[in-house]
Amino acid sequence: MRAPAPEASAPAPSGITPARDAGAAVRAVHAATGLSLAAALIHLWSTPERVPDWRAYGAFFLATALCQGALAALVLRRPEVSTLLAAGIVVNLAVVLVFVLTRTNGAPVGPHAGVVEGAGPSDVAATTAELGTVPP
Repeated sequence: MRAPAPEASAPAPSGITPARDAGAAVRAVHAATGLSLAAALIHLWSTPERVPDWRAYGAFFLATALCQGALAALVLRRPEVSTLLAAGIVVNLAVVLVFVLTRTNGAPVGPHAGVVEGAGPSDVAATTAELGTVPP
């Protein structure tokens, strides 16, 4: 007597197998952490030019770089912790918001309050990297 044929399992939505989906998630986390680290390096590189304007501007750039870099490292180490992923998204979106506000209304405080800044190549690169950390 023959054993009954195993039942075929239903395909995963849109034909993606769980193993392939998990691989895509890992790649997405690696890409997001790389982009956050790139933004952190741009902010760190830009810090010295901000200090002469006002030390608080330099401190903001340094704190931003440290937060983005630390979050990237933590997420790489513990990608399963959703609060870290959420914190990374929130931090990067907050920095994008500050960028948009300073380019449309000027800095909210400091010696250049209300003065609208232009967007240079490093500004656009950092903001693009920050937006790249946000899932679609």
